[in-house]
Amino acid sequence: MTRLDYDIDNFSGTNGRGTRYDIVSDGEVIYHDVAEEEVDRLCEEMERKPYLYCDIKVVELN
Repeated sequence: MTRLDYDIDNFSGTNGRGTRYDIVSDGEVIYHDVAEEEVDRLCEEMERKPYLYCDIKVVELN
């Protein structure tokens, strides 16, 4: 019988992904589980649309 060698704590592959974030506007999550590299770009895009998004916040996920 073959044994699968994997880290049960990292079964979904999330341990090596780095810090992840939610981007929230008016208390509603607009983008969920965003990579750190994309946060600035998405926030700038949202800020260019003040008629859609206001009170933009970035929340770090644990």
